[in-house]
Amino acid sequence: MSEKRKIPDLLLEQAALSELPTRQAEEIRARIAADADAQARLAALPASDREILEQYPPRLLAAAIRRQAAASRSPRRAMARFLSPAMAALSAVALLVVGGFLLWPFLHGALPDSNEIAGGMERVKGDSRLFVHLKTDDEVRELRDGDVVRAGDLLQISYLAGDAAYGAIVSVDGGGNVTLHFPADPSASTRLDDGGVHSLPFAYELDRAPLFERFFFITAKTEIDVPRLLDVLRAASRDPKAGLSLAPGLTVTGLTLRKPTRNP
Repeated sequence: MSEKRKIPDLLLEQAALSELPTRQAEEIRARIAADADAQARLAALPASDREILEQYPPRLLAAAIRRQAAASRSPRRAMARFLSPAMAALSAVALLVVGGFLLWPFLHGALPDSNEIAGGMERVKGDSRLFVHLKTDDEVRELRDGDVVRAGDLLQISYLAGDAAYGAIVSVDGGGNVTLHFPADPSASTRLDDGGVHSLPFAYELDRAPLFERFFFITAKTEIDVPRLLDVLRAASRDPKAGLSLAPGLTVTGLTLRKPTRNP
């Protein structure tokens, strides 16, 4: 008698999220109904997701970001230390990989209008906001905290500065990779555009890093030391439960996007 094939974890997750085509979903549901092990693994998925996200609680990473504001400012380090060869050649190429993302100018269609991105929200003075939109062939859709994304998705990042004069946008993925989205490189000014909602000039295609993509919009009244910020975030991503001290000076907002935790 042949050994029963195990249902891959990714298919279980996609079935739970209703992400499979109708015929495949029916087949997987039938296999789950006849497989006690698959039923147990499916039931354990919500707890597994909670445990994964608890490894990187927003309050700890926010504390890490604020801690760098309390430290004495050091001279800015050479940009080359933080840039890959591909990033150094940015002006000469249209396609590159940096920090776990495929990055290129957003040329696959017009950027959404600033008013469209704002989604009709009331623009309250002083309220800094971060927006992440999913670009598909048919639409540009704003993503909310906890939404599901996957490798290959095109994301457009935008911000509303509010009262903040300076800011940085950084993401941390489930593989512990830290990516700087704004400014374009660590040596650039963190001065924000205060003319309403501002879209970054690049879209980002997610790679296969698992678990999540967590985006942070860090704002301040003065210039932010980006190299120090990246160092602190990299350290926090390696040891997210380390003790971190809080300090005033920075405001941190953001959102977490979930990704399937395993490949088939």
